[in-house]
Amino acid sequence: MAERILATIILGVLLLAGNAYAAAPAAAKGPVWSELSAEQKVVLAPLAGEWDSMSAIQRKRLQAVAIRFPSMTPPQQQRIRERIRDWSKLKPEQRVLVRKKYEKLKGLPTEKRSELKRKWRKEQAKKIQQPPPPPPLPASPETQGINAAPAGLSK
Repeated sequence: MAERILATIILGVLLLAGNAYAAAPAAAKGPVWSELSAEQKVVLAPLAGEWDSMSAIQRKRLQAVAIRFPSMTPPQQQRIRERIRDWSKLKPEQRVLVRKKYEKLKGLPTEKRSELKRKWRKEQAKKIQQPPPPPPLPASPETQGINAAPAGLSK
C-alpha cells in the first residue's frame, strides 16, 4: 500500500515536472509579435518583419524598452525611435560589426570610455553647428558645355 502511494506521488511529481519543462521553452522564446501590446508594436514597428526570427534575449530586451517608452522624456523617446529605425536598416554584416565595436567599447577601462564619449559628443556638437551646404546653382549656358544650343534655337 505504501509503495502504491509512493509510486503515485512520484508519478505526479514527474508529470508536473514534465509540464513545467514543456512550458519553459515556450516562455524562454520571448514574446512573439502577436503577443505585444498595440503600444509596444508602434514603438517596435521598424522591427516587425524580423521580430519572430530574433533571439529570445533580443525580443525581451526590446520589449522592456517598449514597456519603459511611455515614461521616457520626449528627447529619450526620439532617440529610441531613431536607434530602432537605424538598427532596422542595417544589414546583418553591419550589425555584427556594430556589436563587435560595442563589445570592444564595453571592455575598455572607464576612464578611456569617458574620454571617447567626450570626444564623440564634441564631434556631434560640431556637426550640429555646421551650416548645411548651399544648394547647387542652377545650370547656365556657360556651365552646360559646348553642346548646348543657343537660346531660342533647337538642335
